[in-house]
Amino acid sequence: MQIPYTITTLESGEEFISAFPLGANKPLSVPSDHIHFNQIKELLVSGSDDEDLLVELFDVKRGIEQKFNNDLEIRGEDFYYRGSLIHNKVCDLILEYIGNNYKFDHLVKFLGKLMENPSKRSVDLAWEYISRYKMPITENGNFLSMKAVRNDFMDKYSGTIYNGVGEVVEMPRNQISDDFRDPCSRGIHVGYHDYVKSYGSGSDQIILVEVNPRDIVCVPEDCNSQKMRVCKYTVIKELGTHDDFFGSQNVKPFQSSSYEGVKNEYGLEGYEETCDNCGEYVYACECDECDCGTIVDEGELCEECNHCEDCCDCPPF
Repeated sequence: MQIPYTITTLESGEEFISAFPLGANKPLSVPSDHIHFNQIKELLVSGSDDEDLLVELFDVKRGIEQKFNNDLEIRGEDFYYRGSLIHNKVCDLILEYIGNNYKFDHLVKFLGKLMENPSKRSVDLAWEYISRYKMPITENGNFLSMKAVRNDFMDKYSGTIYNGVGEVVEMPRNQISDDFRDPCSRGIHVGYHDYVKSYGSGSDQIILVEVNPRDIVCVPEDCNSQKMRVCKYTVIKELGTHDDFFGSQNVKPFQSSSYEGVKNEYGLEGYEETCDNCGEYVYACECDECDCGTIVDEGELCEECNHCEDCCDCPPF
């Protein structure tokens, strides 16, 4: 017999599911940010009568371990990376999300990538910076930041690095200063809304970039620690000129550390399509496997993957 259920949609767009399995003493209800929400919805909509599976999905404590990988595991409330006990603020946040039945996959991916960072200081301080300025964590465990470049999308310092959408900008890590007391040093910089506003001007272009926490090199103590030196980032969106973005548009700093919370404001719907092979976003995939097969005119981006360098079967630019 099909399990009875109702789906309620609030004015905010958030959904709630209430199910009424015969074997339960009371209705089971979950909001859309429950980690198994999509699975529960699919199960009920399909007309399933599998009450045992439904109850298991509602119980978030079961199956938590499957969200982790071979390098990162959780035993009770202890986190281990490659067999060694670890503890930082991201671990605490994941436990908080688990306790509240929130989705936490993106935080697990973020933590796994952060632990690949060779700098202990970066590992210890990364979350303090990212949470203070509400840098949104993407579904693949990276985070979003901003940057000011010249009006031709070349970097402001040297004028030699192009920052068009889809470009992966990187430098050898050992050529970048990891001294937090060194304010202006060789390296690639990204930053918080206020820092970018003060660094750029006039017709400079403001871009949105995606950074793997593994590639954080240093958070200098100058500029109220609002900027970050990294060894690699990917340009994902043009936000407009400095005067338009910070002036007439008057865009505020990130209001939420959740990607879901900012994607509408920043027009990011759809950019997060991932490569089936490596799990990274298709537009920036470097695994040579996301062959979209779509041929486009030279100088244009493929409509299917928004990227036509390195990974796609498209003419080179």
